[in-house]
Amino acid sequence: MANYLKIKIGIAASSIFVIVLVPLLQNKFFASATIKRWSNISWDDFQGIPRPFSSYDASIGTAIYLDYDPVTNRHFAYAGQNNIYSWANEEVSGSDYLLNHEQYHFNITELHARRLNKYIADNPDATLNSIMLRLGSINIDLNDMQNQYDWETDHSTILDKQRSWEYKIDSLLMLEKGWLTDKFSGARVYLPNATDSSKGVVGGVAYRLYAQYSYGMQLSLVSYQQSNVDLKVLRETIRHNIEKRAERVKRISIDTVDNFRLVTISEDTLRNTYYQAWLTNDSYLYQLKTRYPNDTGDTTGYIRIADSFINSFQVVDTENYWFAKAEALKSPVIISTVSKIDKQEKNQTTRNCIEIIRPGAHGFYKGPFFRDDGAMFIAYDYVAHPDSLHNEDMLIIGKDLYKQPPMSEGQIFFVPADKLPTERYNLKFGYTLLQDSTNSCYKLYHQNLEIVPASE
Repeated sequence: MANYLKIKIGIAASSIFVIVLVPLLQNKFFASATIKRWSNISWDDFQGIPRPFSSYDASIGTAIYLDYDPVTNRHFAYAGQNNIYSWANEEVSGSDYLLNHEQYHFNITELHARRLNKYIADNPDATLNSIMLRLGSINIDLNDMQNQYDWETDHSTILDKQRSWEYKIDSLLMLEKGWLTDKFSGARVYLPNATDSSKGVVGGVAYRLYAQYSYGMQLSLVSYQQSNVDLKVLRETIRHNIEKRAERVKRISIDTVDNFRLVTISEDTLRNTYYQAWLTNDSYLYQLKTRYPNDTGDTTGYIRIADSFINSFQVVDTENYWFAKAEALKSPVIISTVSKIDKQEKNQTTRNCIEIIRPGAHGFYKGPFFRDDGAMFIAYDYVAHPDSLHNEDMLIIGKDLYKQPPMSEGQIFFVPADKLPTERYNLKFGYTLLQDSTNSCYKLYHQNLEIVPASE
Protein backbone atom coordinates (compact mmCIF):
# COMPACT_ATOMS: atom_id res chain seq x y z
CA MET A 1 0.00 0.00 0.00
CA ALA A 2 2.86 2.37 0.90
CA ASN A 3 4.56 1.68 -2.43
CA TYR A 4 1.28 2.21 -4.26
CA LEU A 5 0.82 5.55 -2.51
CA LYS A 6 4.37 6.60 -3.42
CA ILE A 7 3.72 5.75 -7.05
CA LYS A 8 0.50 7.81 -7.08
CA ILE A 9 2.27 10.79 -5.47
CA GLY A 10 5.11 10.47 -7.97
CA ILE A 11 2.71 10.37 -10.91
CA ALA A 12 0.81 13.37 -9.58
CA ALA A 13 4.03 15.36 -9.11
CA SER A 14 5.18 14.45 -12.59
CA SER A 15 1.83 15.47 -14.00
CA ILE A 16 2.03 18.88 -12.33
CA PHE A 17 5.57 19.28 -13.73
CA VAL A 18 4.39 18.35 -17.23
CA ILE A 19 1.33 20.63 -17.03
CA VAL A 20 3.53 23.55 -16.00
CA LEU A 21 6.27 22.76 -18.50
CA VAL A 22 4.12 22.10 -21.59
CA PRO A 23 3.10 25.75 -22.18
CA LEU A 24 6.72 26.80 -21.82
CA LEU A 25 7.84 24.14 -24.29
CA GLN A 26 5.11 25.11 -26.74
CA ASN A 27 6.16 28.77 -26.64
CA LYS A 28 9.77 27.94 -27.46
CA PHE A 29 9.19 24.89 -29.63
CA PHE A 30 7.08 26.78 -32.14
CA ALA A 31 9.27 29.92 -32.09
CA SER A 32 11.06 30.54 -35.37
CA ALA A 33 14.84 30.45 -35.28
CA THR A 34 16.95 33.54 -35.87
CA ILE A 35 20.41 33.13 -37.32
CA LYS A 36 22.76 35.82 -36.06
CA ARG A 37 25.90 36.39 -38.07
CA TRP A 38 29.20 36.49 -36.25
CA SER A 39 29.34 39.40 -33.82
CA ASN A 40 29.21 39.98 -30.06
CA ILE A 41 26.48 37.98 -28.38
CA SER A 42 24.29 38.62 -25.33
CA TRP A 43 22.13 36.34 -23.20
CA ASP A 44 19.12 37.59 -25.18
CA ASP A 45 20.47 35.51 -28.07
CA PHE A 46 19.90 32.33 -26.04
CA GLN A 47 16.22 31.51 -26.55
CA GLY A 48 16.39 27.71 -26.56
CA ILE A 49 14.91 25.39 -23.93
CA PRO A 50 17.38 24.65 -21.11
CA ARG A 51 18.31 20.96 -20.85
CA PRO A 52 16.83 19.81 -17.52
CA PHE A 53 19.33 17.01 -16.89
CA SER A 54 22.42 18.63 -18.44
CA SER A 55 25.54 19.06 -16.32
CA TYR A 56 26.23 22.34 -18.12
CA ASP A 57 24.74 25.77 -17.46
CA ALA A 58 24.60 26.98 -21.07
CA SER A 59 25.24 25.95 -24.63
CA ILE A 60 25.55 27.93 -27.85
CA GLY A 61 24.42 26.60 -31.21
CA THR A 62 26.71 27.79 -34.02
CA ALA A 63 27.42 26.50 -37.50
CA ILE A 64 28.99 27.43 -40.82
CA TYR A 65 26.35 28.50 -43.34
CA LEU A 66 26.80 28.61 -47.10
CA ASP A 67 25.14 31.27 -49.22
CA TYR A 68 25.27 32.58 -52.79
CA ASP A 69 25.92 36.12 -54.04
CA PRO A 70 24.29 36.68 -57.45
CA VAL A 71 26.26 39.90 -57.98
CA THR A 72 29.67 38.22 -57.79
CA ASN A 73 28.27 34.87 -58.94
CA ARG A 74 30.06 33.12 -56.12
CA HIS A 75 29.26 31.21 -52.96
CA PHE A 76 30.41 32.46 -49.59
CA ALA A 77 30.42 31.12 -46.04
CA TYR A 78 29.58 32.77 -42.75
CA ALA A 79 29.40 31.79 -39.08
CA GLY A 80 25.93 31.96 -37.60
CA GLN A 81 24.36 31.46 -34.19
CA ASN A 82 20.95 29.80 -33.93
CA ASN A 83 19.06 31.37 -31.01
CA ILE A 84 16.76 28.35 -30.59
CA TYR A 85 19.68 25.92 -30.45
CA SER A 86 21.34 28.21 -27.88
CA TRP A 87 20.13 27.93 -24.30
CA ALA A 88 21.11 28.97 -20.78
CA ASN A 89 19.83 28.24 -17.29
CA GLU A 90 18.21 31.25 -15.69
CA GLU A 91 20.63 31.38 -12.76
CA VAL A 92 23.66 31.97 -15.04
CA SER A 93 22.07 34.37 -17.53
CA GLY A 94 23.82 37.30 -15.84
CA SER A 95 27.30 35.81 -15.92
CA ASP A 96 29.59 37.82 -18.20
CA TYR A 97 32.35 35.27 -17.70
CA LEU A 98 30.28 32.34 -18.96
CA LEU A 99 28.88 34.44 -21.82
CA ASN A 100 32.47 35.19 -22.82
CA HIS A 101 33.21 31.46 -22.92
CA GLU A 102 30.26 30.94 -25.27
CA GLN A 103 31.40 33.91 -27.39
CA TYR A 104 34.68 32.15 -28.07
CA HIS A 105 32.79 29.07 -29.28
CA PHE A 106 31.22 31.43 -31.81
CA ASN A 107 34.66 32.87 -32.62
CA ILE A 108 36.00 29.39 -33.34
CA THR A 109 33.16 28.86 -35.81
CA GLU A 110 34.01 32.18 -37.48
CA LEU A 111 37.64 31.10 -37.77
CA HIS A 112 36.64 27.99 -39.69
CA ALA A 113 34.13 29.89 -41.86
CA ARG A 114 37.05 32.02 -42.98
CA ARG A 115 38.95 28.89 -43.90
CA LEU A 116 36.12 27.88 -46.24
CA ASN A 117 36.00 31.38 -47.75
CA LYS A 118 39.73 31.18 -48.39
CA TYR A 119 39.22 27.88 -50.19
CA ILE A 120 36.48 29.47 -52.33
CA ALA A 121 38.69 32.50 -53.09
CA ASP A 122 41.67 30.30 -53.99
CA ASN A 123 39.51 28.06 -56.20
CA PRO A 124 37.18 30.35 -58.19
CA ASP A 125 36.13 27.49 -60.49
CA ALA A 126 35.20 25.14 -57.64
CA THR A 127 31.80 23.46 -58.02
CA LEU A 128 29.18 23.49 -55.30
CA ASN A 129 29.86 19.80 -54.74
CA SER A 130 33.58 20.40 -54.12
CA ILE A 131 32.75 23.31 -51.80
CA MET A 132 30.41 21.08 -49.81
CA LEU A 133 33.09 18.42 -49.56
CA ARG A 134 35.54 20.98 -48.22
CA LEU A 135 32.87 22.21 -45.80
CA GLY A 136 32.49 18.65 -44.48
CA SER A 137 36.24 18.40 -43.91
CA ILE A 138 36.35 21.81 -42.19
CA ASN A 139 33.39 20.85 -39.98
CA ILE A 140 35.38 17.89 -38.66
CA ASP A 141 38.22 20.25 -37.71
CA LEU A 142 35.69 22.69 -36.26
CA ASN A 143 34.13 20.06 -34.00
CA ASP A 144 37.57 18.86 -32.89
CA MET A 145 38.63 22.38 -31.93
CA GLN A 146 35.34 23.08 -30.12
CA ASN A 147 35.74 19.88 -28.11
CA GLN A 148 39.39 20.61 -27.34
CA TYR A 149 38.46 24.11 -26.17
CA ASP A 150 35.87 22.72 -23.76
CA TRP A 151 38.11 19.89 -22.61
CA GLU A 152 41.19 22.01 -21.85
CA THR A 153 39.17 24.76 -20.12
CA ASP A 154 36.76 22.29 -18.48
CA HIS A 155 33.92 24.34 -19.96
CA SER A 156 35.49 27.61 -18.69
CA THR A 157 36.14 26.50 -15.08
CA ILE A 158 39.96 26.46 -15.46
CA LEU A 159 40.65 30.17 -15.58
CA ASP A 160 44.21 30.29 -16.91
CA LYS A 161 43.41 27.81 -19.70
CA GLN A 162 40.34 29.86 -20.63
CA ARG A 163 42.51 32.97 -20.98
CA SER A 164 45.10 31.08 -22.99
CA TRP A 165 42.44 29.94 -25.45
CA GLU A 166 41.07 33.47 -25.77
CA TYR A 167 44.54 34.74 -26.68
CA LYS A 168 45.03 31.87 -29.15
CA ILE A 169 41.70 32.41 -30.91
CA ASP A 170 42.11 36.19 -31.02
CA SER A 171 45.56 35.73 -32.54
CA LEU A 172 44.23 33.38 -35.23
CA LEU A 173 41.39 35.77 -36.08
CA MET A 174 43.62 38.85 -36.15
CA LEU A 175 46.54 37.30 -38.07
CA GLU A 176 48.61 40.16 -39.54
CA LYS A 177 46.34 42.81 -38.00
CA GLY A 178 47.53 41.79 -34.55
CA TRP A 179 51.09 43.01 -35.10
CA LEU A 180 52.07 46.31 -33.51
CA THR A 181 55.12 48.22 -34.76
CA ASP A 182 56.71 51.25 -33.11
CA LYS A 183 57.73 53.27 -36.17
CA PHE A 184 60.42 55.11 -34.18
CA SER A 185 62.26 52.30 -32.37
CA GLY A 186 61.42 49.57 -34.88
CA ALA A 187 60.08 47.33 -32.10
CA ARG A 188 57.51 44.86 -33.43
CA VAL A 189 55.42 42.54 -31.26
CA TYR A 190 52.19 40.59 -31.48
CA LEU A 191 49.67 42.54 -29.42
CA PRO A 192 46.19 41.91 -30.88
CA ASN A 193 44.24 44.14 -28.49
CA ALA A 194 46.54 47.08 -27.66
CA THR A 195 44.39 49.68 -25.91
CA ASP A 196 46.86 51.98 -24.19
CA SER A 197 49.83 54.03 -25.32
CA SER A 198 51.90 56.72 -23.66
CA LYS A 199 55.22 58.51 -23.92
CA GLY A 200 57.37 60.60 -21.63
CA VAL A 201 60.66 60.87 -19.79
CA VAL A 202 61.72 58.75 -16.82
CA GLY A 203 65.09 59.17 -15.13
CA GLY A 204 66.21 61.49 -17.92
CA VAL A 205 65.44 58.85 -20.59
CA ALA A 206 62.72 59.23 -23.22
CA TYR A 207 60.35 56.29 -23.72
CA ARG A 208 57.36 55.12 -25.76
CA LEU A 209 54.90 52.54 -24.35
CA TYR A 210 52.13 50.31 -25.71
CA ALA A 211 50.03 48.15 -23.38
CA GLN A 212 47.14 45.72 -23.40
CA TYR A 213 45.01 44.76 -20.41
CA SER A 214 43.08 41.63 -21.29
CA TYR A 215 43.03 37.87 -20.64
CA GLY A 216 43.41 38.78 -16.96
CA MET A 217 46.93 40.00 -17.72
CA GLN A 218 49.00 43.02 -18.58
CA LEU A 219 51.15 42.83 -21.72
CA SER A 220 53.29 45.85 -22.54
CA LEU A 221 56.15 46.97 -24.78
CA VAL A 222 58.38 49.90 -23.82
CA SER A 223 61.15 51.37 -25.98
CA TYR A 224 63.77 53.51 -24.21
CA GLN A 225 66.11 55.98 -25.94
CA GLN A 226 69.11 54.27 -24.37
CA SER A 227 71.90 52.65 -26.36
CA ASN A 228 74.75 50.27 -25.56
CA VAL A 229 73.31 49.21 -22.22
CA ASP A 230 75.50 47.05 -20.00
CA LEU A 231 73.19 44.13 -19.14
CA LYS A 232 75.15 43.26 -16.01
CA VAL A 233 74.62 46.76 -14.64
CA LEU A 234 71.01 46.60 -15.76
CA ARG A 235 70.59 43.25 -13.98
CA GLU A 236 71.75 44.68 -10.67
CA THR A 237 69.60 47.80 -11.11
CA ILE A 238 66.52 45.69 -11.80
CA ARG A 239 67.29 43.38 -8.87
CA HIS A 240 67.56 46.42 -6.59
CA ASN A 241 64.26 47.86 -7.89
CA ILE A 242 62.47 44.53 -7.47
CA GLU A 243 63.65 44.18 -3.88
CA LYS A 244 62.81 47.82 -3.21
CA ARG A 245 59.20 47.07 -4.20
CA ALA A 246 59.20 44.16 -1.72
CA GLU A 247 58.88 41.63 -4.53
CA ARG A 248 60.40 38.16 -4.38
CA VAL A 249 62.98 37.47 -7.08
CA LYS A 250 62.46 34.08 -8.72
CA ARG A 251 64.81 34.39 -11.68
CA ILE A 252 67.25 36.86 -13.22
CA SER A 253 69.32 35.57 -16.11
CA ILE A 254 71.25 36.96 -19.08
CA ASP A 255 71.25 35.32 -22.50
CA THR A 256 73.96 37.03 -24.55
CA VAL A 257 73.36 34.74 -27.52
CA ASP A 258 69.73 35.74 -28.02
CA ASN A 259 70.02 39.48 -28.79
CA PHE A 260 71.54 40.19 -25.39
CA ARG A 261 68.34 39.37 -23.52
CA LEU A 262 67.85 39.74 -19.78
CA VAL A 263 64.92 37.78 -18.29
CA THR A 264 63.41 38.49 -14.87
CA ILE A 265 60.61 36.74 -12.98
CA SER A 266 59.34 38.09 -9.67
CA GLU A 267 56.25 37.94 -7.46
CA ASP A 268 54.60 40.64 -5.37
CA THR A 269 52.60 40.37 -2.15
CA LEU A 270 49.30 40.61 -4.05
CA ARG A 271 49.94 37.23 -5.74
CA ASN A 272 50.96 38.66 -9.10
CA THR A 273 53.83 37.30 -11.18
CA TYR A 274 55.95 39.65 -13.32
CA TYR A 275 57.64 37.94 -16.24
CA GLN A 276 59.81 40.40 -18.17
CA ALA A 277 62.43 40.43 -20.88
CA TRP A 278 64.88 43.24 -21.60
CA LEU A 279 66.69 43.46 -24.95
CA THR A 280 69.18 46.00 -26.26
CA ASN A 281 70.85 47.07 -29.48
CA ASP A 282 72.99 50.00 -30.62
CA SER A 283 70.10 52.48 -30.38
CA TYR A 284 67.45 51.40 -27.87
CA LEU A 285 66.61 49.38 -24.79
CA TYR A 286 63.39 47.36 -25.05
CA GLN A 287 61.27 46.09 -22.17
CA LEU A 288 58.64 43.38 -22.66
CA LYS A 289 56.52 43.09 -19.53
CA THR A 290 53.81 40.61 -18.58
CA ARG A 291 51.86 40.48 -15.33
CA TYR A 292 49.44 37.72 -14.38
CA PRO A 293 47.81 36.35 -11.20
CA ASN A 294 49.42 33.35 -9.51
CA ASP A 295 46.57 32.59 -7.09
CA THR A 296 44.72 30.29 -9.50
CA GLY A 297 46.71 27.15 -8.73
CA ASP A 298 47.76 26.37 -12.30
CA THR A 299 49.27 29.29 -14.25
CA THR A 300 50.29 27.31 -17.35
CA GLY A 301 47.81 29.15 -19.55
CA TYR A 302 49.12 32.56 -18.49
CA ILE A 303 52.71 31.43 -19.06
CA ARG A 304 51.78 30.32 -22.59
CA ILE A 305 50.46 33.80 -23.36
CA ALA A 306 53.52 35.48 -21.81
CA ASP A 307 55.94 33.26 -23.75
CA SER A 308 54.06 33.82 -27.01
CA PHE A 309 54.07 37.58 -26.49
CA ILE A 310 57.75 37.84 -25.56
CA ASN A 311 58.94 35.44 -28.26
CA SER A 312 57.02 37.38 -30.93
CA PHE A 313 59.32 40.39 -30.41
CA GLN A 314 61.55 41.52 -33.26
CA VAL A 315 63.17 44.73 -34.49
CA VAL A 316 62.26 45.80 -38.03
CA ASP A 317 63.53 48.50 -40.36
CA THR A 318 61.03 51.38 -40.62
CA GLU A 319 63.10 53.71 -42.80
CA ASN A 320 60.90 53.29 -45.88
CA TYR A 321 57.88 54.36 -43.80
CA TRP A 322 59.61 57.65 -42.96
CA PHE A 323 60.89 58.17 -46.52
CA ALA A 324 57.29 57.90 -47.73
CA LYS A 325 56.08 60.22 -44.99
CA ALA A 326 58.64 62.83 -46.02
CA GLU A 327 57.55 62.55 -49.66
CA ALA A 328 53.93 63.11 -48.63
CA LEU A 329 54.64 66.29 -46.63
CA LYS A 330 52.36 69.08 -47.85
CA SER A 331 53.79 71.82 -45.63
CA PRO A 332 56.93 73.49 -46.98
CA VAL A 333 60.22 73.21 -45.13
CA ILE A 334 61.50 76.73 -44.44
CA ILE A 335 65.27 77.05 -44.68
CA SER A 336 67.06 80.12 -43.32
CA THR A 337 70.33 81.04 -41.67
CA VAL A 338 71.11 81.79 -38.05
CA SER A 339 73.60 84.13 -36.42
CA LYS A 340 74.58 84.69 -32.80
CA ILE A 341 73.54 87.77 -30.84
CA ASP A 342 74.57 88.95 -27.39
CA LYS A 343 72.28 89.60 -24.42
CA GLN A 344 71.90 93.30 -25.22
CA GLU A 345 70.82 92.56 -28.78
CA LYS A 346 68.43 89.87 -27.47
CA ASN A 347 66.48 92.45 -25.48
CA GLN A 348 66.40 94.94 -28.35
CA THR A 349 65.88 92.76 -31.40
CA THR A 350 62.66 92.70 -33.39
CA ARG A 351 63.84 89.77 -35.50
CA ASN A 352 63.01 86.11 -34.92
CA CYS A 353 65.08 85.09 -31.92
CA ILE A 354 65.83 81.60 -30.63
CA GLU A 355 67.41 80.93 -27.27
CA ILE A 356 69.49 77.74 -27.32
CA ILE A 357 68.93 76.26 -23.86
CA ARG A 358 70.67 73.24 -22.37
CA PRO A 359 69.91 70.07 -24.39
CA GLY A 360 67.78 67.36 -22.80
CA ALA A 361 65.56 64.35 -23.47
CA HIS A 362 62.67 66.36 -24.91
CA GLY A 363 61.85 63.85 -27.62
CA PHE A 364 62.20 60.27 -28.81
CA TYR A 365 63.96 59.93 -32.15
CA LYS A 366 65.10 57.53 -34.84
CA GLY A 367 68.24 58.29 -36.76
CA PRO A 368 69.89 59.94 -38.37
CA PHE A 369 69.44 57.62 -41.33
CA PHE A 370 70.23 58.26 -44.97
CA ARG A 371 68.50 57.68 -48.28
CA ASP A 372 70.32 56.30 -51.32
CA ASP A 373 70.81 59.83 -52.68
CA GLY A 374 72.62 60.83 -49.46
CA ALA A 375 69.79 62.88 -47.92
CA MET A 376 69.61 62.74 -44.12
CA PHE A 377 66.44 62.04 -42.09
CA ILE A 378 65.57 62.13 -38.39
CA ALA A 379 62.18 60.92 -37.16
CA TYR A 380 61.21 62.78 -34.02
CA ASP A 381 58.41 62.39 -31.45
CA TYR A 382 57.68 64.92 -28.71
CA VAL A 383 57.58 63.43 -25.21
CA ALA A 384 58.29 66.26 -22.74
CA HIS A 385 55.51 68.73 -23.71
CA PRO A 386 51.94 68.18 -24.99
CA ASP A 387 51.54 68.36 -28.76
CA SER A 388 49.06 71.23 -28.44
CA LEU A 389 51.75 73.55 -26.98
CA HIS A 390 54.14 73.26 -29.91
CA ASN A 391 54.93 76.23 -32.11
CA GLU A 392 57.53 75.10 -34.64
CA ASP A 393 59.89 72.17 -35.13
CA MET A 394 63.49 73.05 -35.90
CA LEU A 395 66.76 71.48 -36.94
CA ILE A 396 70.04 73.40 -36.99
CA ILE A 397 73.22 72.35 -38.81
CA GLY A 398 75.93 75.00 -38.63
CA LYS A 399 74.18 78.18 -39.77
CA ASP A 400 71.35 76.45 -41.60
CA LEU A 401 67.98 76.42 -39.86
CA TYR A 402 65.16 74.11 -40.99
CA LYS A 403 61.70 74.96 -39.68
CA GLN A 404 58.56 72.86 -40.04
CA PRO A 405 55.05 73.06 -38.57
CA PRO A 406 54.29 70.49 -35.83
CA MET A 407 52.86 67.11 -36.82
CA SER A 408 50.54 65.03 -34.66
CA GLU A 409 52.12 61.67 -35.51
CA GLY A 410 55.77 62.59 -35.22
CA GLN A 411 58.03 64.90 -37.18
CA ILE A 412 60.38 63.91 -39.97
CA PHE A 413 63.38 66.21 -40.43
CA PHE A 414 64.94 66.15 -43.87
CA VAL A 415 68.24 67.62 -45.07
CA PRO A 416 69.33 67.29 -48.74
CA ALA A 417 72.70 65.67 -49.36
CA ASP A 418 74.24 68.86 -50.79
CA LYS A 419 73.46 70.69 -47.53
CA LEU A 420 75.34 68.23 -45.32
CA PRO A 421 78.92 69.03 -44.19
CA THR A 422 81.65 66.73 -45.44
CA GLU A 423 83.46 66.74 -42.09
CA ARG A 424 82.33 65.83 -38.57
CA TYR A 425 79.52 68.14 -37.43
CA ASN A 426 76.92 68.71 -34.73
CA LEU A 427 73.21 69.12 -35.23
CA LYS A 428 70.46 70.35 -32.95
CA PHE A 429 66.82 69.31 -33.39
CA GLY A 430 63.73 70.00 -31.35
CA TYR A 431 60.90 72.52 -31.06
CA THR A 432 59.70 75.83 -29.69
CA LEU A 433 56.54 76.40 -27.66
CA LEU A 434 53.62 78.76 -28.20
CA GLN A 435 53.91 80.00 -24.63
CA ASP A 436 57.19 81.72 -25.47
CA SER A 437 55.53 84.05 -27.99
CA THR A 438 55.40 86.81 -25.36
CA ASN A 439 59.12 86.55 -24.66
CA SER A 440 61.82 88.25 -26.65
CA CYS A 441 63.11 84.86 -27.78
CA TYR A 442 61.66 81.42 -28.27
CA LYS A 443 63.44 78.70 -26.30
CA LEU A 444 64.60 75.76 -28.38
CA TYR A 445 63.93 72.51 -26.53
CA HIS A 446 66.39 70.31 -28.33
CA GLN A 447 68.79 67.41 -28.42
CA ASN A 448 72.33 67.33 -29.77
CA LEU A 449 73.96 64.75 -32.00
CA GLU A 450 77.47 64.53 -33.36
CA ILE A 451 77.56 63.12 -36.89
CA VAL A 452 80.62 61.51 -38.46
CA PRO A 453 80.29 61.31 -42.27
CA ALA A 454 80.99 57.89 -43.76
CA SER A 455 83.77 59.41 -45.87
CA GLU A 456 85.70 60.63 -42.82
